[in-house]
Amino acid sequence: MDKVLLRVKDLKRYGVNNWVTLGRWIREAGAPPGFYLGPNTRAWYKEDWDNWLANRPSAAPPENVKGDGPAPTGTAARKPKPPSSPTNIGESAPACNASSNGARHG
Repeated sequence: MDKVLLRVKDLKRYGVNNWVTLGRWIREAGAPPGFYLGPNTRAWYKEDWDNWLANRPSAAPPENVKGDGPAPTGTAARKPKPPSSPTNIGESAPACNASSNGARHG
């Protein structure tokens, strides 16, 4: 069976979104460093990434999570945002008085 090569764009499926993350994972987490096909062309074997991911430790839930149950999902999880500006300008907007702030318009 032929080995499948991955380029950096292919690593998105493994959670690599940019070169900074990739470099940190290589240095600190033991991710496959890959190899150079040319002076500016880096590649990795898919098998190396699959093995690395399969051998990563599983994460426990964070300790700072509030509540006992799972987080809500869907539209029930989203609270509507209050309007950022008044809906009825005449009733709730403060009066605009250019002379009160010392500005003069000519």
